[in-house]
Amino acid sequence: MNADRQRYGPSYSYHTPRRINRRVYREIYWRRIILIIVLLSVIVCGVGLYMLYGKNAVAAKKHMTVPSGAYHYVYMGTYATMAEARSAAVSLRLAGGAGYILNDEAGFRTAAAVYKNRTDAVSVAARLKSEGIDAEVLTVQSEAFKIEIITAEAEARELAAYFSYLHELFDSVYRIGADLDGQKITESHAVLSLAALSNKVSQKHSELTAYIAYPAAAHIGRTYSALSELFFDALNFSLSQSAGGNIKYLLCGIADNTCRIKYF
Repeated sequence: MNADRQRYGPSYSYHTPRRINRRVYREIYWRRIILIIVLLSVIVCGVGLYMLYGKNAVAAKKHMTVPSGAYHYVYMGTYATMAEARSAAVSLRLAGGAGYILNDEAGFRTAAAVYKNRTDAVSVAARLKSEGIDAEVLTVQSEAFKIEIITAEAEARELAAYFSYLHELFDSVYRIGADLDGQKITESHAVLSLAALSNKVSQKHSELTAYIAYPAAAHIGRTYSALSELFFDALNFSLSQSAGGNIKYLLCGIADNTCRIKYF
């Protein structure tokens, strides 16, 4: 027994291994590191771009307010058919009036002029009556209303500005007409001013047309399309007549279109 112990040693003895100083070499996965860096860079860039531009690009429900408007026409006759109204309108233009035809439930009215100030319209109608000419005042008014759209905030603000543009257009043309009547400018100057205005309207037309194809605004694309045409048509037909000094027709057309926006 003792011999076995001497030969094999005690069964409970512990062998302490010798410590060997050695370096641990770990494999570096460069591809993974590069991939992680690229992904982090993309995330950081994405967050930065969103903070700068993304907020305006996120579609959300917005409300555009179409401003109210009121225009006062001096009209000189109501007719049952368009043919009769057109004949009377030609005579009215030759006499220096607008000769614009208003179509409503009462029939076809031939307008001589239009004003934003009702007092001016009443004064003109009274003067015509004193001269033995039948004239009445018709007020056409549109209440302010809201349109709900789904688009970015920046686009909603820009689109809302277009609904105010016809009012501004009326004021611009009215000033040209007032200066012409007051002999502050010549007819040639008036024509040049209207031509410059026409160029601005054409630009507005192009800008607004771009919104018609927006999927977010597809449900009111018809409104944009109609409004876009209003800008363009309001000037186009009248510019040829304005060469003869008939700015009054143009004003009637703009006023009429402005009040009809809600129905497009």
